[in-house]
Amino acid sequence: MRDRSSTPIFDAVPSHIRMRDGEEQRALEALLALLTEELEIVERDIDQLYDNWFVETCEPWVLPYISELIGATPMREIGPGQAGQLRAYVANVLQYRQAKGTAAALEQVARDVTGWPVVVVEFFRQLTTAEHVNHLRGSRPVTASVRRADEPQLAHRPFSRASHLPAAGIADGFSGRFNIPNLGLFVWRHAAQPLFPLITEDNGYLGGPEPALLDPDGSVRRFDPMGRDLPLVNLPQPDLTIADRVSPLNVPEQLRREPLADELDGLRDGTISAAKWFGSQPVLRVRLDGAEVPPAKLFCCNLAAAEDGSIRKPAAAGSVLFDPVLGRLSLHASDRNKSAETGFAAPQALDVGGGAYDRRESVEGWWDDFFTPGEDPSWIIGVTRRAELQTDNVDQGGPVVGSLREAVERWNGLADRSRGVIVMLDNATYDEAINGASGTIDLTGGAQLAIFAADWPRSPQADGTAPRFLDAISPALCRPFIKSNMRVRANAGPEDEPARLILSGLLIAHLQANNGEAPGRLELLDCTLGWQWDDTQRFGEALKLNEQDGLSLTVERSNLGRVAMLNTAATISISDSVLAVGAQPARGNLNALSAPQSDLSIERSTIMGKTEARTIEAEDSIFCGTVNVAFRQTGCVRFSFVTSDSVVPRRYRCVSETSASDGGTLRPAFVTDDFGRPGFSMLTPGCSIQIREGADGNLEMGVGNNLRAPARLANLREAIGEYAPVGLNTGVLFVEE
Repeated sequence: MRDRSSTPIFDAVPSHIRMRDGEEQRALEALLALLTEELEIVERDIDQLYDNWFVETCEPWVLPYISELIGATPMREIGPGQAGQLRAYVANVLQYRQAKGTAAALEQVARDVTGWPVVVVEFFRQLTTAEHVNHLRGSRPVTASVRRADEPQLAHRPFSRASHLPAAGIADGFSGRFNIPNLGLFVWRHAAQPLFPLITEDNGYLGGPEPALLDPDGSVRRFDPMGRDLPLVNLPQPDLTIADRVSPLNVPEQLRREPLADELDGLRDGTISAAKWFGSQPVLRVRLDGAEVPPAKLFCCNLAAAEDGSIRKPAAAGSVLFDPVLGRLSLHASDRNKSAETGFAAPQALDVGGGAYDRRESVEGWWDDFFTPGEDPSWIIGVTRRAELQTDNVDQGGPVVGSLREAVERWNGLADRSRGVIVMLDNATYDEAINGASGTIDLTGGAQLAIFAADWPRSPQADGTAPRFLDAISPALCRPFIKSNMRVRANAGPEDEPARLILSGLLIAHLQANNGEAPGRLELLDCTLGWQWDDTQRFGEALKLNEQDGLSLTVERSNLGRVAMLNTAATISISDSVLAVGAQPARGNLNALSAPQSDLSIERSTIMGKTEARTIEAEDSIFCGTVNVAFRQTGCVRFSFVTSDSVVPRRYRCVSETSASDGGTLRPAFVTDDFGRPGFSMLTPGCSIQIREGADGNLEMGVGNNLRAPARLANLREAIGEYAPVGLNTGVLFVEE
């Protein structure tokens, strides 16, 4: 868009008139300044009218008119509360029509109307047939090779090279999909969350995730700092042309051992010159003792435990074995005490619980309360494990300390603790006590403190200084792991001003406060809280407060364990979040939210457990366990799944286990309720349509509401009908990792 700068009208006035106006209190200058403001409004409007002629620069409200002008099929919006998400679809309609009927065009239009990676598979090309001598298919043998373990794994996946006997069935079925008229669209509902080290030209290496120990001596570790055997996925490369087919490099496909091992072996012996997986953007990285491990010393293999419990180790020092399927790496005995950092991409369908996704909108919601124009700025400090960035020199990016505990101690030592901000600058693991005598977060006197994860680069200047400016903070690509309990001590300030604590983008073991010492306002934004970091691998207790009247708790886009409010009259607001407890939380047989004296407001959330409250307002949510509310005359439950034995206020368009039309039992069906696996809290495609499309606007109930999956699928079906080859049966198949 244009960004013209207007010249003040007063500057065009002859100089002798301006001088005379200066002698007479500048009345003319003030008048012309008002006229200049109105002129700027008109100029901006003219510029915008010009920009609205083009689909790339037009305002969102113009897109439907351009769509109608070129005859594009209207599509549903796929962004929550946003317009114009289908700009690429409208811009490329004419190209799509020229390539209509081809698999490449169908892949591109499907991606544009859904926002999901899509691969089109023509099943008739995978049938076992007698080959013509002029059309040999050497890449698709009739019999599968038993020498490679990855061939059977790919048999029913989008990039399979295996041949199949003809079958009679529907395209989206399993056994009958390989039929002559069948066409399949493989869809990835999850995205790749890039947890790579932050590297900038001006600031260099800024730290990456630290793998968790699998064995006590440190020889075998997990890529995931939380200690999960999390499979790694490819970080998709952009697909920039409609002429090319989507390849494994363009989708968040789960990484497999054999292709990575083949490429690394080829790079070592010189048979491969152009690397796909370990080129300029490697799919994973390992730093050992501060130095990057080159591909020549990376070896891909199976790191599952043998029958005797042993796991393979490298043969030479400096070499690293890794397993992308289990998300593990193995070090030589001489390297086991060295520090390690990794870079990888993990599957994540929802922007919930913290991660690499952009949290700018969330931070803007509270930022102005701490940094108000015209007022003294809040106290601010950075935290990073990188020793070379730790300094108290403001001109060189300080103050920056090496641990969260030290930052908390500096906060506690301030004479004026009115407002403060702690910025976590990397993806490191902070295994330190934040609950000791001096490490407890002190918010007495109505203090306000925000602790959040963000990239905050230095800005080198011509005079040799490199300060950090507030407008350079970017709340993305950071997910620090605080592997310890966090204790808070607070009380109200003058005129009963409540203390306030904001936690944003963090992974924390547990948050605690003594009776009556919790902050009056507690906000958990994009956090994971209450996950057990030991071998139990489940959600436990996240937050337990007692005798804390007047508390205001806000939870947004977070994964939480059990929340207990005992003898506490609180106002609790939960949106776009998951509360879960136990090893199998979807059964809902444990207490996930116990607040018998509190008022609840729950939107677009999934509660995997029992709920207890004083009053409740809920919509577009899933309650796997029983809900018991003391006062049913207040509040309402709308567009939600609530068990039939729940005691709740008036229900409006809700469903329960007795709502099945066939007389069976209706329950939410999740891809998994195991937080350690991809697809946590996502509804399966086979879940009842009463839950998948039962929320307001015919969207999905629960935490996946903002994903707008029903709207995306409706767009996909309409695009298939317009752009798929005539006479073929099409089916949508979800790639669930």
